[in-house]
Amino acid sequence: MVRWTAWAEKRIAQVVTGERLRVRLLRVVQGPLTVTFRLRLVRPSPGALRRLLGLGPALAQALQVDGVRLQDTAQGVLVEVPSPAPRTPDAAALARHTRGWRVAVGLDQWRKPVRVDLRHHPTLLFVGPSRRGKTQAMRAVVYALARAHPPRRLQLLIVAQKLQDWRPFQDGEHCLALVADPAEAAAALEWLAGTKLQERARSGGRAEPVILVVLDDLLNLLKREDVSGPIGELASMGGGVGIYQLIGTQDAGSKRGTGGPDVEANITARLVYRAASATTAARAAGAGKLGVEALSGHKGDALLVLDGEARRVATARTDDADILQLPRRPAGFVAAHPWRNRPQPVATALNRPQPPATALNRPQPVATAPLDGAREAGEEGGLNRLQPVGEAAFPIPRRKPSPEEAQAMAAMQERGMSLSAICRTVYGSKDGRTFQWVKEAVAGAA
Repeated sequence: MVRWTAWAEKRIAQVVTGERLRVRLLRVVQGPLTVTFRLRLVRPSPGALRRLLGLGPALAQALQVDGVRLQDTAQGVLVEVPSPAPRTPDAAALARHTRGWRVAVGLDQWRKPVRVDLRHHPTLLFVGPSRRGKTQAMRAVVYALARAHPPRRLQLLIVAQKLQDWRPFQDGEHCLALVADPAEAAAALEWLAGTKLQERARSGGRAEPVILVVLDDLLNLLKREDVSGPIGELASMGGGVGIYQLIGTQDAGSKRGTGGPDVEANITARLVYRAASATTAARAAGAGKLGVEALSGHKGDALLVLDGEARRVATARTDDADILQLPRRPAGFVAAHPWRNRPQPVATALNRPQPPATALNRPQPVATAPLDGAREAGEEGGLNRLQPVGEAAFPIPRRKPSPEEAQAMAAMQERGMSLSAICRTVYGSKDGRTFQWVKEAVAGAA
């Protein structure tokens, strides 16, 4: 490794001096997945700095690597070269650096732990193509938190298509459920965003245990079920009541990848892995010119974008044997799944299902006296209209709900239904405008 570093230093010097740039080498550090050369311009100027930062492709050719990332910092210009001897961090070693809810997500190029405080960044997004290390990084974060907190303080709701990656957590005392079926995943998220989140919000704030929702491969889940509503509610309100999310997806910046702008607007922390193009990289990171496309192909090589600031990290891999050392449930234990046994409303005159309308039982309009002398056009002697009451009147046409309908919707929320579920019940489907009508109507009725 010493010999390779000396060779790389000479190659970098040849490229830099060939551009007539005078620089000084300050430090060389071997990190987990990179070797970083710290340079400083002898005579800095805007033009010289632009030329130096634009040498990434030339240096990659000279060093015979996939990509070289250059970064301008207060410490100098960092030349990050993929290591010829990469060493992916171990989750068990990384977990020792977790402090409460400040979870260590990886090591930087200086071999120092990088932490994310979930109390300030309750939704952590992992974005990148398949086979880049997203799932392993998510497992490492879950393992670190489970090691740092007993089951009475932390519960896990894991939604994943690839059960083999998450099955080691299934029988642990921390695991509330491991869900693979998309329909059940939608029901679980509706329960969490509707019942649990609202209960905690009404009780006045944070409660224990903290619930950590793990959504692995969200892109494929969204193809089967539209769970963007509850995910958005959890992203906007969950952090204040102790509900955090880890979301893994292959694309960002679109509804198909994350559920839309309502979700991403509340995501201030994301781990971004090497993308196929600069355009895809900019969508994944939420901003351009961060150097995502210059990352290496090593598994775990990523950028942590925290409040818009990018930092290179090496995320960890987790051994199943380490996960199995977490507290386990006794044999034969059957976990309770509250979303499977949600109480149904008792049939009353307001919500009892009605038979299909026929010529014999079709409701007829009721004549009422005119209001303040007002008279509907074409109807003499009064205002004839049908007042919908209760949930039996749903679904309704695409319009703003009446006060009576708003009261029925508020009653539905009191029973634990989320705003997304109410929207689908009231209108038969959900979009931005109908969801906003529902939100305003429920708030007004409350």
